[in-house]
Amino acid sequence: SLITNRAIPRQAEYEAALPDFESAYGKEHAKVGESLFELARARAGLGQRDEAYRLYRRARGIAEKAFDAADPRLAGTLAGWLDAYAPLLRDLGKTEEAAAAAASAAGIRARLAPAAPLPAR
Repeated sequence: SLITNRAIPRQAEYEAALPDFESAYGKEHAKVGESLFELARARAGLGQRDEAYRLYRRARGIAEKAFDAADPRLAGTLAGWLDAYAPLLRDLGKTEEAAAAAASAAGIRARLAPAAPLPAR
C-alpha cells in the first residue's frame, strides 16, 4: 500500500538518526523526542502498533518535559503529537488513555486560542 511504501524508508531514516541524536543531544532532548515520534508514526503506518505505542510513550514523556505547553511555538507541536497518539491508543483498546491524550491536546489548544474580544460599548 502507499502508506507502507512511504513508512518503510521513513522508519529506516529515523532508526538511523536516533542514536546520533541521543549521542549529540542526550536521551531526553526534544530532537530525540521528535525522532521517536516520527519513528512511532512510521511503525504505526506499518501496522507495528505495539512498538509504535512504546515509542509514542517515550516521545510524549520527553515532549512533556522539553516543551513548555504555555509556549505557542512548542505547545502546538505537543498538541499535534497527542492528536496523532490518541487514535493509536484507541486501536490498542486503551480508551481511557486515548481520551486523556485527546483532552490534553484540546486543553493545550484552548490555552493557545486568543481571548475573545470584549463586546463594543
